[in-house]
Order: sequence, then C-alpha cells, then structure tokens
Amino acid sequence: MITSRSTHSLHQSTSSHMRQANVAGQLEAILAVWEAENDTTDFDAGATIIGIAELMEAAAEEFLQQDPDPLDDRHPSRTHPSCTYGHLLKMLFRNTDFMNKLILSYLMARDNTALNVAAARLLLDLLPGLDCAVVFSDPENLIPQLYRWAESDDTDPTLRAYSFCLLGVALEVTGVAANFKNENSILIPIALNRLKELLRKMNEEIVEEKDDDADAIYMKCDSAQSGAADEEEGPFAGMLNESFQADERPSHAEVVWRSPKCRDAASIRSVANEPSPSIPILRSSSTLRVPSQPLDRAELHAGSRVRRSNTVAVDEPVRKKQKMQQDTNASFSSTSSLTALMDTRSNSQWTMQEKLRMGEYRIFPLSIVVEQQLILQFLTPIGEYQDLLKQAYENRSLDLILQYLSGTRKRDSRLIFNALKYLTSLLVHRKIALDLVASNGVELLLTVDRNSMPSVVVGTCLYYLSYSTDAMEKVCLLPDRTLDRLVEYCAWLLEHGYESGRAAATMFFIHALQFRPILSASIRSMD
Repeated sequence: MITSRSTHSLHQSTSSHMRQANVAGQLEAILAVWEAENDTTDFDAGATIIGIAELMEAAAEEFLQQDPDPLDDRHPSRTHPSCTYGHLLKMLFRNTDFMNKLILSYLMARDNTALNVAAARLLLDLLPGLDCAVVFSDPENLIPQLYRWAESDDTDPTLRAYSFCLLGVALEVTGVAANFKNENSILIPIALNRLKELLRKMNEEIVEEKDDDADAIYMKCDSAQSGAADEEEGPFAGMLNESFQADERPSHAEVVWRSPKCRDAASIRSVANEPSPSIPILRSSSTLRVPSQPLDRAELHAGSRVRRSNTVAVDEPVRKKQKMQQDTNASFSSTSSLTALMDTRSNSQWTMQEKLRMGEYRIFPLSIVVEQQLILQFLTPIGEYQDLLKQAYENRSLDLILQYLSGTRKRDSRLIFNALKYLTSLLVHRKIALDLVASNGVELLLTVDRNSMPSVVVGTCLYYLSYSTDAMEKVCLLPDRTLDRLVEYCAWLLEHGYESGRAAATMFFIHALQFRPILSASIRSMD
C-alpha cells in the first residue's frame, strides 16, 4: 500500500512538472514573438497581452484550488514552491522590457480602451508578484489617470472596476494615501454608491433566479403528473404498484395474475373448458441463483474479475451457457457504468461545494460579483484613516457591510471575504466598533460558515473588537447563547482554520478572556 501511494505521488509530481513545463513553454513562445515584432507598426499588442493573461488566470485558478491562506500576501512560489502560478510570475517579471512597456505604453495608451482594459487585466493577474512601490512610482501620471477612470461614469465599466482595484493596491504603498487625500475623499462616496447599486442589481438577479427555479419545479411536477397518467394507460396499466415497506409489497403471483393479459387468457381458457393454471410457471433444466449478498463497489469495478457462483448446470448447451454469460457481463458492465456516473456526479457536487466555499474571482469577463470585490479592495486600505472616516460614515458604509452579511448563505464567499476585510479596516475606529455591536453585527458575523474562506476574516474582526474595551463591554451584555457561539466559533478557528485565522483567534482570547462573561462562556464550552 505504501509503495502504491508513493508511486501515485510520484506520478502526480511528474504530471505537475510536465504541465508546468508546457505552460512555461507557451509563455516563452508568446514573449519571443513579442520581442521580435513589438516594434513593428502593425503589431497587435492586445492579442499578446490577452494570451498571457489567459495563461496567468488559468494558473492562478489552479493555485487557488490548493486553498492557500487568503490573508497570506507572500509570493505564491514561497508558499507553494511547486505551483505553476509562482513560476510564471517569476518568468514574466524577469522580462523587464515587457513589464515596462505594459505599464508605460499599453496601460497608459490614449484613445485605445481595449488595450487599456487588456493591460489592466494582466496587471491584476500579476498582483501577487508585483513590487507595488516600484510600479506605482513611475510614471507620475499613472495614479492620477486611475483616479480619472474610477471617478468618471463615462469610463468603460470593466476598465473602471480594474482602476478601483489598482488604486487599492497603490494606496497600500506608504505615503500614497496621504498624497491623494482629496481624490480619496471624492472617490469614497462614488465607490459606496456604486456598491449599493450593484448590490441592488445582484439581489434582483437572485429573486429572478428563484422565480425561474420555481417555474422549473412546477414544470417538472406537471410532467411527472402527465407521465403518471400515461402510465395508467400504457402496457403496464392495471399492474400493482410495489411498495418496499413491510407487508405492503405484493407477491409475484399477484402481480402477474392481476395483469390484464393474464386475466384475458384465463377467461379464454375457462370458456374452452380447459384447466387454467392459477400461476404460469416457467420450467427449465437449470436456474440462475442470485447471490444473497450484494456486490461491493470493488467487485463492480473489477469487470471481468467479478466472481460468479456456479449457477449454470453442467448439462446445459454450450451456446446457451455463452449467451447467459454475455447477458451477465452486460449486466455488470451496465452497473459499472452507473457507478462511474454516480462517481462523476459526486465529483461534480464536490466541485460545486468547493466553489461555494472558495467563491468566485474571474476578472474577465467581469461579473457583478467580482466588480463589487474590486471596489471593496479599493476601500479597504483607506478605511483606517481617521481623516477619511467622515466620508465612510456619512455614506453608511457599515450599513452596506451589514447588508452583505445579512444573507451570507446567498452571497458569494469571496465577496463576503472582501466585505469583511473592509470591515476590519473600519473597526479600528471606536465609533464603528460600537455601532457594529449595537446593530447585531456580532450575531451576523457568527452566521458566516466556519468552513468557508471568509471565516478567517471573522476571526480578525473579533480580534479587533476584543482590542477595544468599550466594544467588549457591549459584547459582554449580549445573551449567554450568543457568547457561547462566539467562544465556540473562535475555538473552532484555533483547531481548523487557516494559519492567519488561528493567529487572530489566539489574539481574541488573549484580550477577551479578561472579561468575566467571555471567561464563563469558555468554561461552559469545556463542560
């Protein structure tokens, strides 16, 4: 068994290296063409950029499927040394000529929106490996251009959303936010109003999808009823319906005897004064015995290796014996196909569950969900600034976040993740922390699924609350049931969460256990 597992791991590793080499070869080929032709007048830079972006996005999606810590900002090649995404990032950043032209010429190109969108898209794909302090320091007009795109309603919607996110990355660089204080005070209300509009549209789409699902259910019910009516008139009309509950399943004799054909045959025999057998019996020189125990899945998958009991008599004709074996093989083959189909459905369901847990982040084509994520990524780094709190507070940013949290089961996990990250930046302000507790915000935080990606940010929010004595005094006034859930949630993060989630939960307990109600809830959880 150990040898088998090691062989399987070796095969996976070899396959991964081959796939990585294949993708790296594709990127090298695209860059080689670019180096040879980018100075020609008829060169289509947009096609080259889109080709690289598609490679990077496929590698990034594969990287996200490995479930990395969402709050770990290190280079992918450091957290997952063998991942293709980190390898491609290194390859691309080594080509300084391409990177310089991507920012200076393609992103800043005039009167070429398609090229601007493609360049911004690729730049977002490269964020995990980007040296933001270097990129956003030159050219000097890059950040002002991003503000103009983000502020204007006339900007292409995709380019506008990309600009919001790129600004959020730039504002994390020390000193940038202070240099663009006026621009941020103007853009914060615009961003929040845009989020409210997108949230309203998303809620309308959810209602429409529910209506469509209800219509589909009604159509299925109608078809099922019509199918039942057809069954009453079909060749099996009059047959007894079988029930697998105890004492309700009719015998084989009753089913056969009550069929219309048998009743007609019996009446004909009685008219002809011939003896009519009550039950037609099929006689044969041999019979097939059904195994008393069902076959397990391994036997079903084994195909020709499935053991069969010696059920065929020795004196049977060879042709009949072969036919019976063929029928049995066909039966097992059909069962194996069904089992494979069930496995496929299980894998599909698992993929859907992983998608629900991890959320959506496909920046092209841009969806309403991802556009909201990009805008929230702009708001997050400036939420902690005291001189910008007025704009966030007057435009009811906390109410917007609570709307996202009020339907966590219906929301995209990555969208909730970004909304909670924005909340963490606001919670450094005492006023926001008190308002969150007063607005049942703690209860809403605890509704976030522990197994989902946003749970790691829930731990950070609770840690920030515990750091505020005034906020914790309000938390301690919550019902014991809520406090029990709060302690249980953080304890779960300690055991099962990401590394950053475990760190946040640890800090929560360090600060919160000095409050008697939290300590009492912790003691109750141990009982």
